[in-house]
Amino acid sequence: MNPFPKEHELIGLFESEPRVLDEATPWFYNSLFFTLIRDQDRLECSLEPAHGVLSLTLKTGDRILYELTFENIIGMEIERGTGKEQATFLFSDEDTMKTLLLETRPAICLRTTNDNSFRK
Repeated sequence: MNPFPKEHELIGLFESEPRVLDEATPWFYNSLFFTLIRDQDRLECSLEPAHGVLSLTLKTGDRILYELTFENIIGMEIERGTGKEQATFLFSDEDTMKTLLLETRPAICLRTTNDNSFRK
């Protein structure tokens, strides 16, 4: 993934340190596991930056709302504004889906688009 956020930006987005598969491996080449709790919602995120893979599970209480896996991610950017935080995942121009937006504040929200206009 290029671009890829700095470690402190990921910690800020998910409001926690990740569990990592291998403590000795840099984050970019590792498997990162984040959990974010917002009100009754629990977002579990698995990120493999070097492989361009993202898996998301959103739960409300004990009920799974969705489980999704995305591949071929070429970049990730984090945006912060007043009361709003989101990650933008970028896909190659050959993919049908161009952009995935994961909002973590004020609420957890996921949007996909085949429009490049969401990119910086």
